[in-house]
Amino acid sequence: MTREEYVKVCRICENRKQDYEHGMVCGLTGRKADFEDKCPSFVTDNEAVMQTQNAESYALNNNYNNYSNPTEVDDYDSGGITWQSVLGIILTIIAVVRLIVALSR
Repeated sequence: MTREEYVKVCRICENRKQDYEHGMVCGLTGRKADFEDKCPSFVTDNEAVMQTQNAESYALNNNYNNYSNPTEVDDYDSGGITWQSVLGIILTIIAVVRLIVALSR
């Protein structure tokens, strides 16, 4: 495995540790990953998995080609209006109406 492949695995493991001299290392051994096919100490960090998927989704949906698995983001809906947009429009209208009323007095 290449260093990049090791980092992809270690990035979503609960046992990872960031070492400023060596980069990402195993929190259990203090060394860079050196397993053959599968790490025997791997424990999935679900939060890290979600963050990685969000980063990949962002990159894919903004035409960045740094990530190689576009099938992970099939359920992304980029169209339509969100409740945040509707709330923003309503609050803007209320502010404009209040301004007009205040200026007309």
